[in-house]
Parts: sequence; C-alpha cells; structure tokens
Amino acid sequence: MHGFQMKAVFTLLFLFALTSAYQLASASLKTQDLKERNAGSFDDLLQQAIAFIPMDDEVKVYMNYLESDKDVQSAILYLYSDSFASLIDKVEQTSLWIQFLRFLHNSGVEKIYTYINKIHEIFDLPPYVPPPSPLKRVFEDSGVLRMFNEMLRLLPREDILKWFDDICYPDPIFQNFLQRMRSPEFNQLTNEILASPEYIEFKATLLLNGIDIDALENAIINYVTNGKK
Repeated sequence: MHGFQMKAVFTLLFLFALTSAYQLASASLKTQDLKERNAGSFDDLLQQAIAFIPMDDEVKVYMNYLESDKDVQSAILYLYSDSFASLIDKVEQTSLWIQFLRFLHNSGVEKIYTYINKIHEIFDLPPYVPPPSPLKRVFEDSGVLRMFNEMLRLLPREDILKWFDDICYPDPIFQNFLQRMRSPEFNQLTNEILASPEYIEFKATLLLNGIDIDALENAIINYVTNGKK
C-alpha cells in the first residue's frame, strides 16, 4: 500500500473516531456529572473535549454538501464501496496497526475498540475483533527467550572471550573489518535500515509472534558482559 493511501486512511479513521466518540459521549455527559466520573480516565477527557464540537451545525454543513456537491457525493460513495472496505481490512490486518491500537488501549484509551467499531457501523463494515495479544509470552517468561538463554549458557564463554582478545581482535583482517563497521558510511546505512518501514514491520511481526529482537539482543549483551553493564 502506498504511504499516501495509508496516511489518508489513518486520517479518515481518526476523524470519524472523533465523530463516533461524540455520539458515545453525548448521552453519557447528559446523564452523569463530570465531577462524579472516574478521575484519570483518558476516555472521560476525550469525551469532554469532543463535547465542544457543535455537532448539530457540523451535521447541517455535511448534509448540505452531501445534497449538492458532486465531489462530496463521489467521496461518500467510495467510502461505502467494496474497494474502501477492502482497504480498511488490509490496514487493520497489518501488525503495526494492531500494535498501534494496543498501544492506545494500554495507554488509557480503553474504549478504542468501541470507537473503531462505531466507525465500522457507520460504513456498514463487519465488527473489528482485535486478535489476542501474544505479548505476554515475550520478556522473561517467554519460552523463546528461556531457550535462547539456555543455549547461550552452553557456550564456553571464557574460552570465546580469550580467543577474541588474544587472536581475533589483534588480527589485521578483523581490525580492517572493525574500522569499516565504525565508519560514518556504515553508521548511516544501519540507521537507515533500522528506520525503514520494512524493518519496523519485520520486527513488529516477529514481536507479535513471540520473538522479541530487543530481548534476544540484551541476552547476548548480558552473556558477553556476564551481567555487568
């Protein structure tokens, strides 16, 4: 999917999420005093902010354009088309989008999935069901990480470090390799790779499937340094 298309979809989702959130907020704000609402809830703050939107007037503007403007009519027809439904489905199946919603949910936007499904209702889309999070299998209780640490412990650490210090490090071939690894050119290349959408997607997909690259890297560092920073 082209970057422009992705940004456009995310923008539409955000705008309609605000509209949907207003629908959820209006009834709640009419029946419950704000002082009685749970302190610290991001959803409450979001609803309070959205309450400032003059929704009746906004709807009038929208309906006027919908009735008279061909561009708006064409856009709305697309938003209810199979092509748009397919585009939304493609976006929502990407691991980055799944992680993005989980991040919002874990950051206090507890009703994010409710908002997403209000958007789905607006466009006659099937309900969005978030996949179960596998992240609980990562970190210290991950079987992958436990296996990796156990395999590291089988290696003759002291012998490897002695070989590195006495033979590998002084070797001119390794020194030449090390010099290239420390070059600005290599540093720029690695930074570009790590910041690329392809690598970010690759890393996120592994994480969603229980393989935490950062945790494995830290395990190697702890092995080499014997737990000393």
